[in-house]
Amino acid sequence: MDIERRAAAPGAMNAWAEESDWVVDLAESEEQMLRSGTFDMPGHYDKQKAVEHATEEFLLEMKAEFSRCADRFNDVRGVHSPHPVKVFLLSGTKADFLVLRGTVKLVVSNTAFGVVNLSFMSRATILGAAMPRRKDDGVDLIAQIHPFNEMVWTFQGESANAAAVVRYFFTELVRTSAVS
Repeated sequence: MDIERRAAAPGAMNAWAEESDWVVDLAESEEQMLRSGTFDMPGHYDKQKAVEHATEEFLLEMKAEFSRCADRFNDVRGVHSPHPVKVFLLSGTKADFLVLRGTVKLVVSNTAFGVVNLSFMSRATILGAAMPRRKDDGVDLIAQIHPFNEMVWTFQGESANAAAVVRYFFTELVRTSAVS
């Protein structure tokens, strides 16, 4: 597909605009430098900021995908079906969220630097005494920095994309909550 047709494709400009936040950061940094004389180069020189930003973006991408799945699932199941799937942003966090259906919830959170954890809990566990978190709870996705500060999310050393992770965990949530 040539450049003109790609640019004219529906949503092409919006997709590029969403992926070009770094250009905005760069332009704003240059404006700040001209005003104050100090230049704070965004993102790609500061690996810690790059990982933090990528983690937040990854969580928000997964939340959006879970929300789309929940909306579609609930639409197909009907308005009055029991146990709709709901997605909630957790207060006090930048992007952590939970997916709830019946007595089962999936918590998706940034548990450590460059780590996104997905853990199932039942409502009984939530309402009962707080159980200490064990190291083997849930699944950890780890950010790896590739050349040119490209962030790749991995599970046990293998790359994992948000859509596949969401598909797997959404299916598990529905399967698990169907019997609870």
